[in-house]
Amino acid sequence: MNRAISSTVDQAEQLIESYPQRLANFVRPYSTLAASIIEAIHIDSPFTTLFVFACFMVQLFNVLFTPLQLSQHYFGIPPFSHFTVTSPRSWFCLISHVLGHGSWSHLNGNVVNLLLVGPAVERHFGGRNVLKIIFYVALSSGVAHMLFGPGNSIQLGASGVVFSFILLNSLIEISSPGATGAKGRIPLTFVFQICLWVNSEVISQFMSSRDEGISHVSHLVGALVGTYFGYKMHPPTMDAYGHSMGRR
Repeated sequence: MNRAISSTVDQAEQLIESYPQRLANFVRPYSTLAASIIEAIHIDSPFTTLFVFACFMVQLFNVLFTPLQLSQHYFGIPPFSHFTVTSPRSWFCLISHVLGHGSWSHLNGNVVNLLLVGPAVERHFGGRNVLKIIFYVALSSGVAHMLFGPGNSIQLGASGVVFSFILLNSLIEISSPGATGAKGRIPLTFVFQICLWVNSEVISQFMSSRDEGISHVSHLVGALVGTYFGYKMHPPTMDAYGHSMGRR
């Protein structure tokens, strides 16, 4: 089962990476210059790109079909009082809420930050692990919002994913004791982000008005869970001979 999933993910990754070449081949009969430009494009982080594209499409359809309120109904997680155990939509929204956004500016802010740190995270941890992290963050932040978030708001947006990627990006260079007995290292930038950002979110959770419509606890839980699983999925350190020295 795991092999089948891994194979499917690998095939999807290869398919996404091949899109510029496919598009260039289609355009070439009409414009060689345009084909050359498109062909030079390299999709360096397929699943980060796919996630951003999905967020963009959800927002676009939400604007085009405003009366349907797609984000609120299908890409937002409501308070626990509105969660229906027997409703497939409720379970779908528990994961899909990371794709929905309240406005173009909300989407733009998350996308800009995600594109700054996402490619480095995906290159280091791999596409399959990035998908796992997004899933875990979506699930945990959704549950956190239902249990502890403002009772008057619907949570939507990729903020939890963005914060987890920011912390994961700082953890790329982390290492733990290996076969050589070397001491582990924690990047100072990670310590700074923990002190500054987590402190801000904790204060906002307890001091901000419950009517502001922001679920700070979901940001905290999403980032913590994403960081935890990111560390657990960290590739092993290799010595000079290519032998595993334990998980970095």
